[in-house]
Amino acid sequence: MNVRPARPDDYPAAAAIHNSQNDPSFRYTAERLLRADVRSAESDPRFRRVVAEADGQLLGTGEIRSNWAGVVQPGRYWVSILVAPEWRGRGVDSRMLRSLAAGLEGGAVELGTCIREDYVPLAGFLEDFGFVERFRSWGAWLDLTTFDPARFGETSDRLQREGFRLLPYSELESEGNDMKLRELKHDIDRDILSFEPIVPADSEDILGETYLRSGLMVALSPEGEFVGMASLRRTADDGVIDSGLTGVRRAYRGLGIATALKVRALAVAKELGATGTGTGGGGTDSPMRRLNQKLGYHVGPEWVTFIAQLATDL
Repeated sequence: MNVRPARPDDYPAAAAIHNSQNDPSFRYTAERLLRADVRSAESDPRFRRVVAEADGQLLGTGEIRSNWAGVVQPGRYWVSILVAPEWRGRGVDSRMLRSLAAGLEGGAVELGTCIREDYVPLAGFLEDFGFVERFRSWGAWLDLTTFDPARFGETSDRLQREGFRLLPYSELESEGNDMKLRELKHDIDRDILSFEPIVPADSEDILGETYLRSGLMVALSPEGEFVGMASLRRTADDGVIDSGLTGVRRAYRGLGIATALKVRALAVAKELGATGTGTGGGGTDSPMRRLNQKLGYHVGPEWVTFIAQLATDL
């Protein structure tokens, strides 16, 4: 068995291996995986992909990167190691991980990985390297072709009777409102559940190019304060528009604002022709997870984050 850097002609087999051991609702083509790797390499000079092969057959593929969700911490790296079904349990994943870790300049203090809970038993490298569970997160999917926003209209009507305004951000755009929106987002970011605090708290840019202005909904209090938001983002032209950041200031939670805002955003996604939408979050029983289940999202198996403290001799 030989472990070496991936070549462009490896990507069809690498994509097939990925698709055999990952979320069934998220599939790679060879072209999509290659494009993703090119973008990763451009933004992260530590990014590398390797493959394991024997007699011309690809047995597995692995990658390492120095950032996770845009956060870079010295000495910490994130890995994804996948092995073809017929080669699992034969040490292929550990060989690839050793190859990836050995190539790190300056060494590594910790390695992290995130694996869907039903695939955890297939990852032999977890025991070999002493990985321990640190955090759980979840993903969810909603079929927009059967989603009816009118079912949740009473919540929106009640909030408006109480003096709240629920508006597309495009109707509020004016000098100073971008700052108000970013300040609201910063307040919401503080309560996003993650496996460890991220300082400063900062999720994705809701005014960035992948976020849809037409699907950005804002709630204003009776006094005119920005108190909640829901957003949409499109990352591929495949009939899917995902939910972005949804949240409400602490003082205004429990009133149904997040529900009303998200329903309005999902209605926009339907109007734009999306047939499905995905979302996710941290924690096994969070309010946001319960909200999505109330709206009809199907929550899939949880994702488990593991961390390994590395010894100098791998």
